[in-house]
Amino acid sequence: MIKLITGIMLLTLIGCADIDPLDPGYNVAPICHEAGCGTAFAVSPRRWVTALHVVDEHDKYWLQLADGDVEVRVVQTLPARDLAVVTTHSALVEDPLDTCGSPRWGEHLCGCGFEASEILGCECGTVLSKSGKKATWVEVDTYVVSIASNPGWSGGPLLDSDGCVVGALVGGKRYWSYSYGVGLKGVQE
Repeated sequence: MIKLITGIMLLTLIGCADIDPLDPGYNVAPICHEAGCGTAFAVSPRRWVTALHVVDEHDKYWLQLADGDVEVRVVQTLPARDLAVVTTHSALVEDPLDTCGSPRWGEHLCGCGFEASEILGCECGTVLSKSGKKATWVEVDTYVVSIASNPGWSGGPLLDSDGCVVGALVGGKRYWSYSYGVGLKGVQE
């Protein structure tokens, strides 16, 4: 897990070099099931956000923390946004990430995620396009960012220059020069 202390000076200007992702008490972690892992981030002491496709169609999920795995359960799904909220039985973090509004076109963002459930990756880019397209009856705040994400980054936070979470990574492919993000509207705190 990693603590994004006000973006950790924007994750040490996105180098991530001085960050120990397995240090306990932090607020971004791999979320796993029997078939693989994605990334989740804390929005309250017990509630974590991830991509719905990370936890969809599996029976058991857990956060991989330095002091052991912690089982979580899905408490909210937002299918039109590909987001899910999971909860733990007890509080795990004292300092959850701050969430903000939607990013602007051209804004500089940084995305983070765990590859192979142990390697924290971070990359910065800009918002290339935004859409308020309607998916069924829900207005969805989606955007394309110039961040090349990797497998396992799904559900990872997108941070603005103040270290505030403006969305989550929900799509991309290895070696693409862009990824898809969604805003957090509708996520219950």
